[in-house]
Amino acid sequence: MNAPTRHWHPFGRTKEEDHAILDNGGDTGWSDENGRPAPWPQDFLNPNAGWVIENNTQNATENAPF
Repeated sequence: MNAPTRHWHPFGRTKEEDHAILDNGGDTGWSDENGRPAPWPQDFLNPNAGWVIENNTQNATENAPF
């Protein structure tokens, strides 16, 4: 039996491993639309999926009060 492919996950975990982390009160590094810890989407590393990494540093600079 072959090991499950993990190339879709930035940390190389399976979806089951993400769920185990969440079940034990851990954080996977991904949050759902309500801000709760969640498993990573299986198409995260697919360039055609449309995921965008937010740049909080740039946003904080643009909205600085000074």
